[in-house]
Amino acid sequence: MAFVLSRVAALAAFALVLWILGALLDRLTGGRLPLPAPRPAGRILLGLLPATALLFALAAAGALVRPALLLAVALAVAAFLGHGWRHGFVEAGPVSTMPATPQDGRPPSGAARLLAVALIALFAGLLLEALNPYPAWDAQVYHLTLPRLWIEAGGFVRVPFNVYSNWPANFQLLYAAAMLLDDYLVATLLHWGAAVLLATLLWRAAEPGAGAPAGGVSGLAGGLAATLFFANDLMLFEARAAYVDVAAALALLVAFLLAEEALGRGGEPLRLLAAGVALGYLAGLKPNGVLGGVALGAFVGLVELRRAGPARAVRATALLALPALALLLPWLWHAAAQTGNPFYPFLYERFGGPEWSGELTRRLSAWQRAIGMGREPLDYLLLPWRVVVEAGEGYGRFDGRLGLQWLAAGPLALRFARRRRVGWPLGAAVLAFALWAATSQQLRFLLPALALVALAAGRAAGEWLAGLPAGRVRNGAAAALAILALAALVPPAARELASTPTLARRYLADGAGVLALAVPPPYRALAELTPPGARVALLNTSQAFFCPRECLADSFFEASQLAAALAGADGPDGPDGADGAVAARERFRAIGVTHLLVDARPRGIDWPPGLGALLVDGQRAATLWRSPDGRFTLLELR
Repeated sequence: MAFVLSRVAALAAFALVLWILGALLDRLTGGRLPLPAPRPAGRILLGLLPATALLFALAAAGALVRPALLLAVALAVAAFLGHGWRHGFVEAGPVSTMPATPQDGRPPSGAARLLAVALIALFAGLLLEALNPYPAWDAQVYHLTLPRLWIEAGGFVRVPFNVYSNWPANFQLLYAAAMLLDDYLVATLLHWGAAVLLATLLWRAAEPGAGAPAGGVSGLAGGLAATLFFANDLMLFEARAAYVDVAAALALLVAFLLAEEALGRGGEPLRLLAAGVALGYLAGLKPNGVLGGVALGAFVGLVELRRAGPARAVRATALLALPALALLLPWLWHAAAQTGNPFYPFLYERFGGPEWSGELTRRLSAWQRAIGMGREPLDYLLLPWRVVVEAGEGYGRFDGRLGLQWLAAGPLALRFARRRRVGWPLGAAVLAFALWAATSQQLRFLLPALALVALAAGRAAGEWLAGLPAGRVRNGAAAALAILALAALVPPAARELASTPTLARRYLADGAGVLALAVPPPYRALAELTPPGARVALLNTSQAFFCPRECLADSFFEASQLAAALAGADGPDGPDGADGAVAARERFRAIGVTHLLVDARPRGIDWPPGLGALLVDGQRAATLWRSPDGRFTLLELR
């Protein structure tokens, strides 16, 4: 139990520091900064901005070390307390919230309470799943691996053959801070915390504002929005993994709520600027975050164009774009400093960059275009149906799965789309969906748009209920909606939380010992059988988080940079393939590789024949270790 409680306490401390930073900014500006509701969550979100900026500065200066981080935390706490002693700890006044206090403070209905209990139980189970000591695939590829390498280097470091090390990484900086102060499990819990904030904001934003009729179903619209969004396998997986897609959905939702309120106030500049800041944070999470900013910018521009003309549309779009670009520029500078290409590896033909080529660009583009179920006009027409009904495992089926409840949520939102509270989030979601459809159709990249659809559907449900006769009819309909929402939530939750009891027993029995068991056998063998100065090439695997030596790994198997580095290692092979083996060995030596860790599971990489010859050449590549099942082999180049 101490194993779980200590990590939860560390997460709470991390959240408290973010809240202190946000509260300090809030107080210093007299409560004039627009924040999403509820206020504590808004302050935590506001605190992300100075925290990320500080971590970026420390990493860029080579000072990403625990003493510097602890000093920064101490200064922030001292400033917060000092301001409180001088001006009092009473709040300066209400900040702007979206919406205002819902339902005039009425208590939530029984149906809403039922959904709240279900979501609390769900997040408790997901918390235990997030403490699984073996991280998810992409977390081991770069989400957690890069923070570990930054910590070891004391700041930003370019990782050869790792494209992700040059990409925007706002949330990875938070992961690095958590790992500096505690460990990688607390870092994983940060993404779980982002899911909790997302559910909280969805619940609050879907509720009618003050003065709206409650009709005995207060809280249900918000509960339906939050439950709808989390009632799918993909979102539940993301909520317990150290990824960034939940954070991306949260950032787009915050940006939309701020922009929505700004438009409702006649295009108020301060709130549009704040929405642009949220979009800048979204763009700094990963490259496709820019698409969410483009979608919301286009939506705001269209709304203003329709009601106020071109000049107001340009003004509103500029107010969104300028802060977003300002927050993205440091990451573009980072990529340029590392590779000479601010958009690496994109625009390679214009800016170039190491360990990349025009052929790799072609392969990467072809892979991304191949994700999904076709790119013909008919495929785009069928895309909404296919995403909901036919999605599943593998890139050919969008690599994820949603729930069938979206078949009802979409039409319900369309039914009330003429009402601004429903039509606006639905319109922004449609634009985001269109950009997603035109680019990489990985389903997890669609989560930010789905958050807006869930918001629209929750609000539409509230509108529908408010139009029913009060009393038994309305209450019965509310109960039916809550039951349907639970019916959608339970199956994916049962699948995702199937291992939770086993994990709980392990935590109780082994405590911190589970961390030692998490290191896979190949990396234990690397630690035992290779010298500290070894440089390892990972072949057919890219999970480098537990690797105890400097390693090179592919970012994309479909555009393998390691295979490109070995290109030409064919040789006029003799009977024993010696020439090809020599060529492959020399190419590895040219990039400093001393050892190979080979996963026998094929990944579709077009390796040159010389590599195969090298792997069976005992004189040039001696076997140091092989896993009992024969899947992994550790070789030393000689």
